[in-house]
Amino acid sequence: RVYEELSRASGWMKAMGILYIVSGIISAITIVGIIYAWLPIWMGVIVYRAGKSAQMASTNKDETKLMEVVSKIRLFFVISVIVSIVAYAIVIIVGIIYLFGLFSMMKGVYGD
Repeated sequence: RVYEELSRASGWMKAMGILYIVSGIISAITIVGIIYAWLPIWMGVIVYRAGKSAQMASTNKDETKLMEVVSKIRLFFVISVIVSIVAYAIVIIVGIIYLFGLFSMMKGVYGD
């Protein structure tokens, strides 16, 4: 039953990997995007390889490939969580800077 689910999931994993890779390539077209374009490409490669391993594991009923799939998916989620935390931190920092700028502009307008 596990191998049946792997077989069904493998196509979706490969599709998601391709989408990540394409988004990374599109991001690399812009000047700002080139700085972080490697990240979605790397994540896409990880998910795509997990899909390929899932397909092989389900076809051959190979427990080693099954563990490889789990390991790649774990790595994908670890990277996703780290990227999310960094993104939230950047949003909070930019928000605080914006508020300080807004308050300093208001102070100048009202002459406190």
